[in-house]
Amino acid sequence: MLPVRFCQVLFALPNTEYAKWTANNVPAGHEYFCRHSSLDSWGSQQMQSFLDRMSFASHFYTAPGK
Repeated sequence: MLPVRFCQVLFALPNTEYAKWTANNVPAGHEYFCRHSSLDSWGSQQMQSFLDRMSFASHFYTAPGK
Protein backbone atom coordinates (compact mmCIF):
# COMPACT_ATOMS: atom_id res chain seq x y z
CA MET A 1 0.00 0.00 0.00
CA LEU A 2 1.02 3.58 -0.65
CA PRO A 3 -0.14 6.50 1.47
CA VAL A 4 -1.98 9.36 -0.18
CA ARG A 5 0.06 12.47 0.54
CA PHE A 6 -1.89 15.03 -1.42
CA CYS A 7 -5.48 15.08 -2.62
CA GLN A 8 -7.36 17.85 -4.41
CA VAL A 9 -10.98 17.84 -5.51
CA LEU A 10 -12.53 20.39 -7.87
CA PHE A 11 -16.30 20.66 -7.54
CA ALA A 12 -18.18 22.25 -10.44
CA LEU A 13 -21.41 23.51 -8.89
CA PRO A 14 -24.52 24.38 -10.91
CA ASN A 15 -24.48 28.09 -11.74
CA THR A 16 -27.71 28.71 -9.78
CA GLU A 17 -26.33 27.03 -6.63
CA TYR A 18 -22.78 28.43 -6.64
CA ALA A 19 -23.50 31.76 -4.91
CA LYS A 20 -25.70 30.19 -2.23
CA TRP A 21 -23.33 27.33 -1.50
CA THR A 22 -20.11 29.35 -1.39
CA ALA A 23 -21.68 32.04 0.82
CA ASN A 24 -22.73 29.52 3.47
CA ASN A 25 -20.05 26.81 3.49
CA VAL A 26 -16.37 26.52 4.28
CA PRO A 27 -14.36 24.19 2.06
CA ALA A 28 -11.97 21.62 3.44
CA GLY A 29 -8.29 22.10 2.66
CA HIS A 30 -8.45 19.84 -0.38
CA GLU A 31 -11.69 21.19 -1.91
CA TYR A 32 -11.92 23.76 -4.70
CA PHE A 33 -15.01 25.21 -6.37
CA CYS A 34 -16.05 26.77 -9.64
CA ARG A 35 -19.28 27.39 -11.49
CA HIS A 36 -20.25 24.63 -13.90
CA SER A 37 -20.18 27.13 -16.76
CA SER A 38 -16.53 27.91 -15.93
CA LEU A 39 -15.57 24.47 -17.22
CA ASP A 40 -16.24 25.77 -20.73
CA SER A 41 -13.24 28.05 -20.30
CA TRP A 42 -10.82 25.42 -18.97
CA GLY A 43 -8.21 26.48 -21.54
CA SER A 44 -8.35 30.18 -20.65
CA GLN A 45 -5.39 31.77 -18.93
CA GLN A 46 -7.51 32.68 -15.89
CA MET A 47 -8.82 29.13 -15.41
CA GLN A 48 -5.37 27.64 -15.96
CA SER A 49 -4.00 30.01 -13.31
CA PHE A 50 -6.74 28.93 -10.91
CA LEU A 51 -5.97 25.27 -11.51
CA ASP A 52 -2.23 25.88 -11.12
CA ARG A 53 -2.55 27.68 -7.81
CA MET A 54 -5.09 25.46 -6.09
CA SER A 55 -4.12 26.57 -2.60
CA PHE A 56 -6.06 27.42 0.55
CA ALA A 57 -6.35 31.05 -0.50
CA SER A 58 -7.90 30.21 -3.83
CA HIS A 59 -10.64 27.69 -3.13
CA PHE A 60 -13.13 29.65 -5.23
CA TYR A 61 -12.88 30.61 -8.90
CA THR A 62 -14.86 33.79 -8.18
CA ALA A 63 -15.50 35.48 -4.84
CA PRO A 64 -17.81 33.48 -2.53
CA GLY A 65 -21.43 34.53 -2.53
CA LYS A 66 -21.19 36.39 -5.86
